[in-house]
Amino acid sequence: MEKIYLESLDASFFEGRSGSDCLLMIEGGPITLQLERVRGLGHRRADALRDPFALEFRGPSGIRLPQGIYPLECEGMGVLEIFLVQVADKPDGSLFEAVFT
Repeated sequence: MEKIYLESLDASFFEGRSGSDCLLMIEGGPITLQLERVRGLGHRRADALRDPFALEFRGPSGIRLPQGIYPLECEGMGVLEIFLVQVADKPDGSLFEAVFT
């Protein structure tokens, strides 16, 4: 699958793709995350190429992952290498966030 370069993407690339499954590639085997939400974070700085935004993902509950850069293989999007932060682990799933500035 083709690798996507994140600096060329903005929120519009991800909008309309909520519900898409992504395979989070980790040691021990992939974990399925679902893209739940694309959230705008205001307007860009004068020297920025895009408005900042965040992606929110949900995965299985009970997992713990350190924040870091992970390859995600997403339906119709290719392979994305993004910095993920686990923001919660709830009974209905673990929540992860990726912020783009």
